[in-house]
Amino acid sequence: MSGGRGFRGVPAILVEAGIEAAKRVVIGCLELGLDCRDVPAVTSRLLYDIGCYQYRVRRFWSLARKLTPVEATLYRWGSLRFVLRVVHVIGPLHEVVYNGVHLPVDEDELGKVEREGFEIEFAPKSHQLFVHLEGVHGERVILNLNVVRLLVLAALSSSRGVVREFLDCIKEAAWGRVECLLPQALRLVSRWRGVLSFILPHTPRGEEDLERVSPLLRHLRIRRRP
Repeated sequence: MSGGRGFRGVPAILVEAGIEAAKRVVIGCLELGLDCRDVPAVTSRLLYDIGCYQYRVRRFWSLARKLTPVEATLYRWGSLRFVLRVVHVIGPLHEVVYNGVHLPVDEDELGKVEREGFEIEFAPKSHQLFVHLEGVHGERVILNLNVVRLLVLAALSSSRGVVREFLDCIKEAAWGRVECLLPQALRLVSRWRGVLSFILPHTPRGEEDLERVSPLLRHLRIRRRP
């Protein structure tokens, strides 16, 4: 299988599949009015639902077992870091079939889904990939947010289109095409500037400034160069 550049040893085609699955989860949470406080971004059924063949699904989880947990520093300023942490687990999972895909559902929202007339499916052992944003000061974790939840909040506070375009840019970056990534990331920062100014000691105001405080974005830009 030709995988392209990818990221951290994961072929681009699998990164793309993971991002597309996560996008479906975010859209489903928004359309069903769910909070999705701590749902996985990727599951086995989701990968099949978006058109992945069995070999590709098995390859995805084989790499997930091998490479996770993995962290990437999204923001650094002094002793404060915000890191993306990706973790693979195998465990029980509740799902609802919505618009042709199996969406993971938090246990505390099962009643809400059932009241809307949807049937809940239960998988006793399912591959799941969780993505969290952790705020770390020194060695102490001071913030832990599920990234699906964060994207749902971002869409509610701005627009679904902004979040969808940002996720599409991440897919492009997996193939080495990063031209849209900084502008889209800055667009999200600008829309959330009022909130971020209470959290971050320095809120980036331009693309160079954003790249300076983000080791992850800087790494992706460097990889683009021949």
